[in-house]
Amino acid sequence: MRKIVIGEQRIKDYVAKKTNEEDFGTCASIGLVDKNDNILAGVVYNMWSGHAICMHIGAEEGSNWFSRRFATACFNATFGYFNCNRATALVRKSNIKAQRFVIKLGFIEEGVVRQACSDGEDLIMFGMLARECRFLKLNKEEKKKCIKSYKPENNYDLRMGHDAPRESI
Repeated sequence: MRKIVIGEQRIKDYVAKKTNEEDFGTCASIGLVDKNDNILAGVVYNMWSGHAICMHIGAEEGSNWFSRRFATACFNATFGYFNCNRATALVRKSNIKAQRFVIKLGFIEEGVVRQACSDGEDLIMFGMLARECRFLKLNKEEKKKCIKSYKPENNYDLRMGHDAPRESI
């Protein structure tokens, strides 16, 4: 049986390794583990502005990890828990598989961030608005109204280094 875990450091370390990221800075995480507690996939959230957040995804190739349940948990965190209207995914220009994956999730290519990696490689910027997310548990009317209002108290979790509650879903 697979389990979703929230706020564990090992998920952040795993995604950092998978995405060649040295340091996410202040961040939060959601991971998917198998029955032996091995990590299958993880998402790290950082650069939270109150309205937008950056998502970093790392996964084991060939592990058949993707599920609607995990995607729903991840995007409900993005657009619900963090109260964002926008998610950004930055993907290395050379990582064609990851580019295809985020497009399949529903992200839209928006541009290039030139020489943004430590090795000088460009990043492709993808974005998704809450109303475009097919994984949210919202009806059509709710999706139309889902531009959330910014609340300073929502800033506390990520900016101060606190994660979502540590629990299994």
